[in-house]
Amino acid sequence: MVAGAAVVGGALATSGLFGLAPAGASVTHGYKCSAIDGVTPSVNATVTAKATINKTTKVITLSGVVFKPDNTFGVSATINNIKFYVNDPSPTSEPYVAGSATVATTPAGWTAGHDTGIYQRYSGSQSFKALATLTTAALGATYGDTGQVRTIIKFTAGTSAST
Repeated sequence: MVAGAAVVGGALATSGLFGLAPAGASVTHGYKCSAIDGVTPSVNATVTAKATINKTTKVITLSGVVFKPDNTFGVSATINNIKFYVNDPSPTSEPYVAGSATVATTPAGWTAGHDTGIYQRYSGSQSFKALATLTTAALGATYGDTGQVRTIIKFTAGTSAST
């Protein structure tokens, strides 16, 4: 068994050009994790999400943020205390709306919160079979849009190591 850390990266960008502007992106980024016996596997993950900006209400909604790390290193793993997060795009121009971080109920066991960005956490252990994909519950939050017209709002996805 490999006990590791989840590290994923990516970016979602959306532009508030006109009214309601939907945007979404899928990115793939490698990561490394620590392992028993000095093995350092390399794993890929896909991050998907949708961001909408409503110019009338001045609200940005980030929804459906799903992390899908792929176990490509051929052995099963146990991942403990997983934390994936999406950094706030700009605390000044696009402030997080307190209490708006949510996570879907499926798959069960994920919780949502906010610190320097919105995050989802799984506080137990997840079995990560060889050559399988682990899918997180969908994460979302709401932000105020006080920035200038035609600005780019960039959400950056990331992770925290397991313990």
